[in-house]
Amino acid sequence: MHSIIRQSPLALIVEDDDTMRTMIREVLEQIGLAVEEAEDGAIGLERFHTLRPDIVLLDVKMPNMDGFTFCSRVRNTPHGQHVPILMMTATEDTASIERAYDAGATDFIHKPIHWSILGHRVKYILRTADALNGLARSEAQLANAQRLAKMGSWDWYAAHDELHLTKAACRILPHVPSNIAKGRDGLIRMFHAEDRNAIDQAMHATIRTGDPSDIECRVLLPGGGERIVLQRIEVLDDEASGTLHIHGVLQDITERRQAEAKIQELVSYDAVTGLPNRLFFLEQFGREIANAERAGYSLALLQLNIDRFKRVNETLGRSAGDAVLKEVARRLRSCVRPGDSILRRDSAANGSDAARLGSDEFVVIARGLGNIDDAAKVSRRVRAELARPMDIAGHELVLTASIGIAIYPLDGTDVDALIRNADTATSYAKQRGRDNSQFFTESINRAAVETLVLEADLRKALELDQLAVYYQPKVDLATRKIIGVEALARWFHPELGLVPPMRFIPLAEEAGLIVPIGNWVLSTAMRQMAEWHALGHRSLTMALNISAQTFSNAGLTETIRSAVATTGLEAKFLEIEVTESMLMRDINETVEILQWMRDQGIRIAIDDFGTGYSSLAYLRRFPLDVLKIDRSFVQESTQNADGAAITRAIIALANSLNLEVVAEGVETVDQASFLQDHGC
Repeated sequence: MHSIIRQSPLALIVEDDDTMRTMIREVLEQIGLAVEEAEDGAIGLERFHTLRPDIVLLDVKMPNMDGFTFCSRVRNTPHGQHVPILMMTATEDTASIERAYDAGATDFIHKPIHWSILGHRVKYILRTADALNGLARSEAQLANAQRLAKMGSWDWYAAHDELHLTKAACRILPHVPSNIAKGRDGLIRMFHAEDRNAIDQAMHATIRTGDPSDIECRVLLPGGGERIVLQRIEVLDDEASGTLHIHGVLQDITERRQAEAKIQELVSYDAVTGLPNRLFFLEQFGREIANAERAGYSLALLQLNIDRFKRVNETLGRSAGDAVLKEVARRLRSCVRPGDSILRRDSAANGSDAARLGSDEFVVIARGLGNIDDAAKVSRRVRAELARPMDIAGHELVLTASIGIAIYPLDGTDVDALIRNADTATSYAKQRGRDNSQFFTESINRAAVETLVLEADLRKALELDQLAVYYQPKVDLATRKIIGVEALARWFHPELGLVPPMRFIPLAEEAGLIVPIGNWVLSTAMRQMAEWHALGHRSLTMALNISAQTFSNAGLTETIRSAVATTGLEAKFLEIEVTESMLMRDINETVEILQWMRDQGIRIAIDDFGTGYSSLAYLRRFPLDVLKIDRSFVQESTQNADGAAITRAIIALANSLNLEVVAEGVETVDQASFLQDHGC
């Protein structure tokens, strides 16, 4: 047999799709193969004769010459009889598969291709081909080749029921019984009891038709384990004796099957939690829906997000975050009905399954619902299970979850619709304050669509000059004069009119637009302040709210420097307002940023004091100048004793710490008088 010495095995890809050829090439080159390509069968046949590749990956449907014709012609050439041919087909009908094997295909793989499995499949095919070529090259190397390939053989002669096994076969079949002389029955009893009937039928079929039979069976090992054996059974002509002669070839494929199982696990299951991943979930959920349609039962899809999971990673580290995810997965499994596996292919019609779709996003499938309330019960059980304290890295954590629920067939009849609607319901649960469950409804969907459209419009608002800055006056109660202003962003939508800040500011934060909007407000407000100063109002100060994203953005200090330099406005006329929760995110970094602002002459104000941590410790630690009382306390100061007491206490606290105190949202003379009387 003619051979070509190469540094790497050569693969020939015969495929008319350019993109598919490129993707296959990348996989093969990653496993160390040299690769050549052909865009149709006719060109591929020419290159096969010229290049003599070690393996061919062949598409079935191609112009000029299809894969079946190509395969047949290759097999009719001397150097093409033993080359492995892996056929790729999008069809799954038995006739096409049989036709592929009849044409001489070594194996076939379905499209769409699992790319991580393709490389391993090619390596195994090449490995098997090498073993078979070794057998063909030299009878003298047979025993060694069988040992390396974990192959052996047996022969059964019907006339005297006589059985012969090679030494390699005895290594593969460790339980050689004492009654081996009984021949055929003794051979069958070497295999697993559950596989014996299939082996018996395969032998009968081979004798009846004369065609070889391939069968995968198990062998029990002395230690209690199993070995997986691929067995090929065929009838050999024995003209000398004229008796029936059956020949069997065994190959130990245990490692191959284990590797394939491991590959399948890596492809289908999440590495951190061990739960089914998004790919496997989507595949299995489609089957679940088909089963539900046939059997006439309902399904509930519960999509779950861990509330504020990002904070765990930020404060305790990634390893602690992974530990949380593992514990969440364990608790979700405990919510699955005992005896049911997670997304098992043959799972029963009743029960629950779980999967991780990514980050802190999980899903649970509940089957066999009597009514919609049953889905709510599953949701409550999941939330109750997650709410139990968990010990992570020495810290006791209590988690909550936002859950969205979509019902099949009420909220959708396909995978995409149900996932989309469950996601919409989850977003609504977060908007309702988190730590709750919400069913998908059409009104939620309409609101979600409106929010999506509004977000798209907001992305264009800056460039279309739809944003404006309003200035809320700050009044000195003693002199009744305006001593400063607070800059407030407003959005004039061309169709909706003035969009309330409570509507578009959270949307901007969620969409990642708050930083550019905040920078624009800062620059615009400082230019306006510079104009007012130029007109003679040189004592006015400008207060600006800074979002958490803007505050932690690396470009904040440079934006402030640039605005000061451009406008010529002294930094001492600028006041930056931050919230209590922003201060507590990363205290060391916060102190550093605030101190830089203080060094520039910028004043620092605590906004909405009393609604967050209200900690005396941070009031002493952070470089602060102003404490602002939240408008809710101001409104209650003249309405009830509790509101008045809280407002007086905040004013006294600020005065004792030498902080200027400012009250927000003063709307009545009585409120102004109360505040002035108590030193605001």
